Amino acid sequence: MARHAQKAYLARQNKRITLFERRKTPKDIGHDEFLALVQLANAPAYKHVFGRHEKTGLPSINALVALGEALARKPYESSDDSDIPAGYTYFGQFILHDISFIGPGKDPANDRTPALDLDSVLPIDASVIPGSGCHGSGPLPIGCTSGSVVMPEDLPRVDLGLPEEGKPLIVDNRNDDFLPLAQCHVALLKFFNAIAKKEGYDPAKKGSYGNVWWQKVRRIWLQHFQSAVLHDYLPRIVDRCSFHSVMQHGRCIVKTNGSSQNQDWLPLEFGAAVARFGHSMIRDSYRPWNGIEGLARLSEFMESSYANSGDKLNSSAHRLLRNWVTNWFLLLDFSGTAYDALAIEPIKAGKINLNLSPALASLPNCLFEDLCLNPAPGDVFGLAEETMKTGHELGLATAQHAVSLTNAALVSKQQPALPYLLPEQIPTDDPSIRQVFIDNPELLTRTPLWYYILREAEHFGGGCHLGPLGSRIVMETIHAAIESSANSILFQPAWRPELPSAHLGYFSMPDLIVMAGHPNPIG
Repeated sequence: MARHAQKAYLARQNKRITLFERRKTPKDIGHDEFLALVQLANAPAYKHVFGRHEKTGLPSINALVALGEALARKPYESSDDSDIPAGYTYFGQFILHDISFIGPGKDPANDRTPALDLDSVLPIDASVIPGSGCHGSGPLPIGCTSGSVVMPEDLPRVDLGLPEEGKPLIVDNRNDDFLPLAQCHVALLKFFNAIAKKEGYDPAKKGSYGNVWWQKVRRIWLQHFQSAVLHDYLPRIVDRCSFHSVMQHGRCIVKTNGSSQNQDWLPLEFGAAVARFGHSMIRDSYRPWNGIEGLARLSEFMESSYANSGDKLNSSAHRLLRNWVTNWFLLLDFSGTAYDALAIEPIKAGKINLNLSPALASLPNCLFEDLCLNPAPGDVFGLAEETMKTGHELGLATAQHAVSLTNAALVSKQQPALPYLLPEQIPTDDPSIRQVFIDNPELLTRTPLWYYILREAEHFGGGCHLGPLGSRIVMETIHAAIESSANSILFQPAWRPELPSAHLGYFSMPDLIVMAGHPNPIG
């Protein structure tokens, strides 16, 4: 199983690493020291944009437990498809990891920079990552798959025979918890290397490139990714009204003071509740999945990681098996790209709703630990219940309070107020869930933010995009994350892709994959 859905991910109990002497260069130190180098001595703080709420103003824990248990019992509908290609599920999770990593306690710190600056892949103050690459794949190392024919399609990992063999040599180990997410990370590594090659990179001269050259490669890499997030990912996830309102009139609830130096702005409501909408988009299984015959199950994706040490990764080579390499043609639409002739109808993500995959609805308690090798049968916790209880512990506002404050901010800027769910629209048609609201009427007027975000997506968006409140929070947060980057395209209105793109004015996720290499490496 995977930490991306565990309690420790909901309120991470990680150890803070003190920043040591920054004059050391990454190429001269080990990986653990390198990770210590990129930790922030004074980690950014989250902000309650809707205020911190005392427990007396929130629904009771008993009500949340009852609602979580009812959601866990809700029948799973595997055919509940959105119109969003499945690849955007995992790019969305990757974006969340790049800007948010919740630390422990009631006032958690953010162990990432809130800017969308790809520091989860390549730290801002570094040009290389320690570790050996596969077949000299570029300045950023990429790991080899296992088997007789190896390919540079895995995360860089600790070599065979060394302590912790197979451990990912990446900045944020959460990106190895789930195979499609790890493959997104690999795609960003390959994308960087492709840009470096385009800019004249020669492995034989790798020590001769100065800071100006590295920063140019990083700028091209980052700005094209930002364009894909802003103009390809977000329009699929949020409603049109929220997208165009923020793009044309700016933000009203997420404030950054317009400076990349201010890092204490990321909404805790986003990191601990709203951004968790992506869990519902994860399918229980995918058919097909490259060289895998039959169904590729969610549990197998989870096992294909070092932390979970399943039989997919825990081979004699401690590397990803070659036939599990992602076929991106199945996950994204490549129409209009250089691979237009090979484009097919991609697998669709699940709808954004209260329909959680059984593999995510109940998770083993051993996920509290770094490794989850032998989960005891029945020793589980409910994802829905823990998400809502975490929101309660962090004092997150109820949905009704969040809507009220958001609408007040919009009206003050002469923007239309958001529509919202009426009390009778908040329960679902599921009998068990409706009974919880009958037994706990407080939930109708003090609804947990996470539940409300999924329910309004069902009601207003048919599950094919977020509802009004969720759209506004996600759009404003990611817009602010892009603005907070030192190389933000939002400060360059005339910015256009300088890399090949299927669209005249912006870059897309399929464009990124095409630039990184063939969408189906083993095809």
